[in-house]
Amino acid sequence: LGYPHRAVSPPGVSPLRLGVVSRHPLGHPAAEAAAADLALTDDKTGMALRVKGPFSRPALRVVWEAPGLTVTLIVVHWKSKIPSFTPLRRVQGEAWGALGDVGEARLLSEAKRLAQALEVRRAVDRLLAQDPAPHVAVLGDCNDLLESECLRILRGDARACRSPGLAPFELLPCELAIPPGLRYTQVYRGRPEMLDHVLISRSLLPHFEGARAYNEFLRDAEDGPEPGPWADFGSDHAPLVVTFRV
Repeated sequence: LGYPHRAVSPPGVSPLRLGVVSRHPLGHPAAEAAAADLALTDDKTGMALRVKGPFSRPALRVVWEAPGLTVTLIVVHWKSKIPSFTPLRRVQGEAWGALGDVGEARLLSEAKRLAQALEVRRAVDRLLAQDPAPHVAVLGDCNDLLESECLRILRGDARACRSPGLAPFELLPCELAIPPGLRYTQVYRGRPEMLDHVLISRSLLPHFEGARAYNEFLRDAEDGPEPGPWADFGSDHAPLVVTFRV
């Protein structure tokens, strides 16, 4: 594409990789939220939860040095809602033996996405706790909706948890500047969905000018991309463009 600067995540378990291309300099890329090691217990019921292991697509952290605006980018591509591969499926081959088995695999997919959302949220907390706090943007294909628990974790809600002092750590979704009827980056079984997001720290808000989803050529994800400007990329997601001024 002719961009002089690029940062690409190292190869991992997944064949998909994360990248940033830029007209302006990029700092040294680093992996973020590469694994989870969580042992949680519900004090009320005693239910225990253990989530441990690497993510197939760790987030990519890189500093973007635009003139007059330096931003730490955390680029994500979270697990989709497709059921994860489990021994129950491998025994059956491509077909599932029972819908309960599918539910178990979906639970695993959800746990992966939730755990990475938590790890990215903690990375954002660490960045914004620095003095002075940097500009931060988390962006990419989250494979989930803004009202999902994954995005609720990532955005943060100081009021809901009755901790008003944490408001400066919240992330703001740029897509809310898009009219509701145009706010989607995928169509799945006839339903428009916003699965791709750009969330910014409050310090970036004075620079924010607007957002647009280029979804005019989208077809239903199950039908494949329609011929048009984005068809050659083979994606069923529309580009999301966010504009800042310096």
